[in-house]
Amino acid sequence: LYASGRAALVALLAHLRAATGRDEVVLPAYCCYSVAAAAVAGGLSVRLVDVDERGRLDADALARMPLERACAVVVANLFGLAEPIEAVVEIAGRSGCAVVDDAAQSLGARDESGPAGARGDAGVLSFGRGKPVCALGGGALVGSPAGAGAPPAPSPPSPRPGAALARALAWDVASRAPIFRMLAAIPALHIGETIFDPDIEVEAISGAALCLLGPALAGLEADAERRRRIALDLAARLAAGSPWRPLLAARPEGGVYPRLTLLAPDETTRD
Repeated sequence: LYASGRAALVALLAHLRAATGRDEVVLPAYCCYSVAAAAVAGGLSVRLVDVDERGRLDADALARMPLERACAVVVANLFGLAEPIEAVVEIAGRSGCAVVDDAAQSLGARDESGPAGARGDAGVLSFGRGKPVCALGGGALVGSPAGAGAPPAPSPPSPRPGAALARALAWDVASRAPIFRMLAAIPALHIGETIFDPDIEVEAISGAALCLLGPALAGLEADAERRRRIALDLAARLAAGSPWRPLLAARPEGGVYPRLTLLAPDETTRD
């Protein structure tokens, strides 16, 4: 357990760099700034690989890339969907790269090859605000690449139930629509922004987040099912009444939808 998913990714990439002597990491060209920031914080250079229109890593583009300096390929699993990973695992394996199955946005999602976060050599989870499992902070590293071992984990903190209760109550109030609209209108709060910041401390999860994590994990399936029903209902209405195309899992039960993502029919409509 780490202070954030970003911190877990920094620890993993820095460890792989030291274990393999390779100093590059391959990232999908469209993903959260935090992923690139974690690579830079871990001392690696970033090599970008193309994605398809759904944001999934393009295996054909990956196969054409030089990978002799890459210690890892990160699969992002955007929008609460588990993207195909088998071809990526095969290509990366031939080149001696680890595959990081990043489930920060998709914990609970799955496809034919298994659950997001558990299909590569290692997985990264995030428990921050807006994630499928929300403990208002924290992250985790799952598994370790064969031959490289796992990075040393930070010592777990003491639980802080009082701080957890205060944080949960504040979040409950702030997330109510009228309050959230007011808070989001304050530029200094940076709500909804992801800022590129590679100054990431590799620390343990907080005692408050640790307390909130257990109940959040216990409610994973029920929360995912509730969001799934809402997402599929919205998707059906949008598909019937607009040219926008919702991005859905191949199987209805496969997505967890922390948000429902839409593809614009053309550039003019998008703008």
